[in-house]
Amino acid sequence: MSTSAEEKISVVAKNKVILCCVFYLLHQYLISYPAESLKRNIERVVKEVELRRKVKKVCYFAEAWLSSPGIVMETEKGQALISK
Repeated sequence: MSTSAEEKISVVAKNKVILCCVFYLLHQYLISYPAESLKRNIERVVKEVELRRKVKKVCYFAEAWLSSPGIVMETEKGQALISK
């Protein structure tokens, strides 16, 4: 399955637009926080990513636990619901 030259150019153009937007947003961000060092900024981003990973892991285990059979839950209207 080959892609046409127009499709390849279209993909490259879209990627360039996305990259320009990312650089613009990064530039705006750095202008807004001139006093904050780049190292501190990177550390904050790393902490946020680690926190997101932990939240995803907790959500995964919570969904697995709730999907297991025999778990008694309560609906918004207060009715008991047992998972199957």
